[in-house]
Amino acid sequence: MRARTDLYEARMYVRRDAPRDRARAATLLHAALEQFRRLGMTGWARQAEAIVAQLGAAADTPSATEIVATAAPADPLDSRPHTAPVCAAFRREVDYWLLTYEGTSTRVKDAKGLHYLAQLLKHPGCEFHALDLLTQASGEGVGAVRLADGGLEVLDAPAKVAYRERLEMLRAELEEAEQFNDAGRAERARAELDAIAEQLAAAVGLGGRDRRTSSAAERARSAVGKRIRAEIERIRAAHPALGRHLAATITTGYFCAYEPERDVAVQWEL
Repeated sequence: MRARTDLYEARMYVRRDAPRDRARAATLLHAALEQFRRLGMTGWARQAEAIVAQLGAAADTPSATEIVATAAPADPLDSRPHTAPVCAAFRREVDYWLLTYEGTSTRVKDAKGLHYLAQLLKHPGCEFHALDLLTQASGEGVGAVRLADGGLEVLDAPAKVAYRERLEMLRAELEEAEQFNDAGRAERARAELDAIAEQLAAAVGLGGRDRRTSSAAERARSAVGKRIRAEIERIRAAHPALGRHLAATITTGYFCAYEPERDVAVQWEL
């Protein structure tokens, strides 16, 4: 179910095609394909591969970093001057980590938050769910975050009303486009209808009952965010320049990412 959700979300990003949507879609497709192939879900894997092909990625599914490099569109409006890349290191050495930035080096004792940071630095611009960071960066496994009843509604009442109002508008737009034989407008309306329907299906269960987010996701969001912020503060104390850079470029929440500014290119040795 997680892999199918990733596929649906990737499809939505491809259809919307806003800035950075292709990079987000590529990351989700890479994760979904890995699960589909491991579980032998060949039909779902073919669907994901078709979208990867649409993004222009290689057929053998390269790493997330390579996919993003292929799929992420350049911004033609960005005319700011690009400086030479900054060489930096964020490398584990047994029980310590070597941190180098702007010609200054320091070492800090190993901690889980440093593993999360290293995973983000390895894939600049890619969003990772907090649960994925727990499993990929630290090896704790999803089972380490205990599942419990309850959680939060996937969509609140106002959001569902807004979605349904938009569906009615799109149905009317599609009917009008078909009457006037406007194929392009009709296709856009159908694509948005499909995307909204998938979102509502994920949020509403049988009998119209609201689905609720797993408390595991909330616990992962809280734990990962707290550890990352604590490590950035610890780094800031030992290496102020690097601490400032990480504080400005690392985002946390249900999805975490390292998003360096375009005029601050960093080549990380990890």
